[in-house]
Amino acid sequence: MRYYGRTIGNNRAAVVRCETITDRLKAINSLQQRTGNKKLFEGQRSKLMKELSEVRKGL
Repeated sequence: MRYYGRTIGNNRAAVVRCETITDRLKAINSLQQRTGNKKLFEGQRSKLMKELSEVRKGL
């Protein structure tokens, strides 16, 4: 079994979190493009963008 330091484990969790947020943002963007409604999920999108920037600062 490999041993990973605490900082590596924390960074890995942050990277995984960034990936999930990015996937959600891509899904929202896809829905916006398909429907032609740019205001669809706008509140949720801005919340995810803010959360993504905070997670990236931590890396």
